[in-house]
Amino acid sequence: MIFSNQTKKLINLLAKLPGIGPRQATRLVFHLVNSEKETLTELIKTLDEVKNINTCPKCFFINEDKDEKFCYICRDESRSPSSIAILEKETDLISLERTNKWRGRYLILGDLKRGGFLNDNQNARLNTLKERIYQEHNGKIDEILVAI
Repeated sequence: MIFSNQTKKLINLLAKLPGIGPRQATRLVFHLVNSEKETLTELIKTLDEVKNINTCPKCFFINEDKDEKFCYICRDESRSPSSIAILEKETDLISLERTNKWRGRYLILGDLKRGGFLNDNQNARLNTLKERIYQEHNGKIDEILVAI
């Protein structure tokens, strides 16, 4: 037995993160073990605060303002509510925002599986968009950008 159960558990949890395999997770554990205690304490505190971040029910981006139902993008009245970009991931939204070219709203589908087939959760998100278009725009919007 090279690792204790506690270390194995941490490696396995880190390996579940996107882009992190068992080898990278092991390297992260070694890095954490050798980190300053203050750094570990800050990391633990910040990770604990992640549970307070919600998902916006309109676009499915993160909403860090616990006092607001919708994210800052969906609340921004300067954005065109009749222009909607359909994206796969949150990082796609961040990339599009960095261009400062898109002034519409968003819908994040979530990670697409190989072949591009939608799962039940993604279909539900599309249905949410459809309902939003009919309820807020009488079934008519100016633009849908599919950026998947």
